[in-house]
Amino acid sequence: MDLINPAAPGEPPRSYTSLCKELVVALRESVMLEASGAPEFKVRAKADVAKDKIQKFITTWRGNAEVKNEASYESITDAILTLGQFYQKNGQRKRLPQDVLDKVLDDLDAAGKSLGTFRE
Repeated sequence: MDLINPAAPGEPPRSYTSLCKELVVALRESVMLEASGAPEFKVRAKADVAKDKIQKFITTWRGNAEVKNEASYESITDAILTLGQFYQKNGQRKRLPQDVLDKVLDDLDAAGKSLGTFRE
């Protein structure tokens, strides 16, 4: 339970919502930059921000009963798993193919909408 930032009954903790909004924005920006064909050093710099948010999400919220049934949790987890599986199979320097980009962006859009980060 988040005692510092209590949420309304039935809503996820505010610290969860805040982190997830930051994660969705950072990861989306990183993936979009890669999709634009930007140089690897720029993509990696942008990805470092997302990586930090992902690590915090995993260490703080993975399997947490308060949030595991949230649509945002499922969508973010799916995006992370998709990226992890791709990079594990192909290496960290391989560019994301369009189908992986589309899947990750769809998951991030779904998470963003459920968090109120993106409008429908």
